[in-house]
Order: sequence, then C-alpha cells, then structure tokens
Amino acid sequence: MKTGEVMRGRLRYYLIGFGLGCLLLIVLPRPIRRSGIEKDPGAFHGHYPVRIDDGFGREVEVNYRPRRIISLAPSVTEILFRLGGEKQLVGNTKFCSYPPGAEAIEKVGGIRQPSLEKIIQLQADVVLGTVLSPVSLYERFEAMNIKAIAFRHGDFEGVLEDIRSIGRITGKIGETIRLISSIEEKRQRIEERLRNKVNKPRPRVVLLYGLRGLYSAGAGSWAGDLIELCHADNIAASASSTWPQLSLEGILVADPEVLILAVPTKDQGLWESGDELLLLRKDEVWRNVSAVRNGRVEVIDSEILEIPGPRMIDALETLARAIHPELFEQSGHIP
Repeated sequence: MKTGEVMRGRLRYYLIGFGLGCLLLIVLPRPIRRSGIEKDPGAFHGHYPVRIDDGFGREVEVNYRPRRIISLAPSVTEILFRLGGEKQLVGNTKFCSYPPGAEAIEKVGGIRQPSLEKIIQLQADVVLGTVLSPVSLYERFEAMNIKAIAFRHGDFEGVLEDIRSIGRITGKIGETIRLISSIEEKRQRIEERLRNKVNKPRPRVVLLYGLRGLYSAGAGSWAGDLIELCHADNIAASASSTWPQLSLEGILVADPEVLILAVPTKDQGLWESGDELLLLRKDEVWRNVSAVRNGRVEVIDSEILEIPGPRMIDALETLARAIHPELFEQSGHIP
C-alpha cells in the first residue's frame, strides 16, 4: 500500500471519525475517558485470568496467555511490537504499517469492517482494537466465543493504562514495566526542562493536521493533552468534540501565538524551503494570525502525532521544542 493511502486512512479513522462526532462516539457515556481499566489494578503480576473493562464499558476476562492475537488498530500493533509480542500477532489491518515488520503481518481488512472470515481462519484467541471499530463488531466476536477488547486511548495517562493492560493480556509483564518506566523517566526529564515555565503566562497554541481540513486535537485527546503538558493553552480545548474540525474564523479569533502543523514526511520539504510559509504569510486571513505574523509556524512530522502509543513521549518532546525552542537551543535529543 502506498504511503499516501496509509496516511489518508489513518487520518480518516483517527481524526475524521472523532472530529465529526460520529454517532458511535456520541452515544458512548462521556465519563469513560480511559479504557483497559483493570478490575484488579494492583495486580500487575502476569497471572490469569485478566479482567478488564474496555472502552465500551464491557467487562472482558482473558483466561490464559493468548498465542494468536489480531490487532484492529495501528496503535495496538505498535504497542504489541514494542512489548515483544509480534510473534503472537497473526493478523492486523491494512492501516498497520509501523514498525517495520507490521506490513508483513496477515491483513484482515479495515478498522471498522474487518473480514470476519479471515479472523476465523486465523484462529484468533484474542482480538484487540479501539472504539473506532463499532461495538456491534465486538459483540459479534463475543457471540463467536472470541475474546475482544476495545481500547479508548484517552489522554496521556489513559494511553499508558492501555499499554499496561495490553502487557497483562499478553503476559509481557517485564517488558511492559520497562517500557512504562522509560516513558515516565523521559517525561520527567522533559518536565525538568520546562520547569521555568510553571506559573508563567502560557502561550496560545493550535495543532493542525495540515491546512486542508483544519483538524485538531481537543480536550480529552492524547495529542491535546501533550500540548497542556508543555505548559501551553490549546485553543482547540474548548471545542465540542475530542478531535474537532476548526474554522479559519475561529482560529483568527483565538489568535494562537504558535501554530504547529503536523504534515506527512513527504510534504515537509515544501515547508522547509519556505515556499508554503511565504504563501501563508501572504494570505489575507492567515497573515493576521499572530503565529504566522511573528514566524511561529512550526512544522513537524505527523507520524508521531497520529498513533497513540510508545512514541507519544517523542511527540511530547517534539511539541515542547516547537512551543518553547529557547529551552532546547543548546541541547540535543532527550534520551
């Protein structure tokens, strides 16, 4: 599959599906911000059964270490690989292209309408996905006696909770502890770098996944949470949906001081050359936005801001550098 098609597919499901407030998510109870909540949260020990309340509020019990797992989301695929569970992964979606090796896994179709026939053929013990797949799909799995769990991937802590749950489900306890520890340690190092920004005026920031649709990350989203962790005010936090589609007029009124554009790798050269930024500054509306007028348009690779998972800590560092560059001028990558 071509890179452009994969990118469009990811944005379609991770942004449009949320941003337009699809019926699936509207009818879900808002208090459930996190999925993968363990029924016995203190028992991170690798013993079975593992009991989890998933993103739809369904209680699911996994009675043994699964040998054959199917992933219905790029985020789940990436987490499984990072935990060393790729040998248990026998199927994933056509949108699962990272990390290297994910594309070689048997494909079961899309996120919302995977092939049930293929999943049956692969003899899955457990299906792991997200709430982007309809709850009716998980109910069908349950009727077929296939354990299926949907993760919500809420805020930063919610994603960490999902990683812990996937670690428990797969029996990768040591790997999970090490991964979570590395993420939390790097987060502390980033926060140490940002400590001078505490109790100081917070810059107004907008994150846009390209300029065509003006899709952003609102309150309750992991990407929006990263902006807040950078001691900045996310102007999309007041939107009515988690992944909103903003209007140019609304952006003009909010007047962000920093504009962060998440664009595919193949498009970054256009911005680095300065051509696209020049056009933005000449635009009769955009040139009135403080971020554009003052040269605070920061272009970053959309890859790390599309998929919630282990790389979100790298996304936090990237955003912190974009929002507060003066704090990182004389330092390299934070390990």
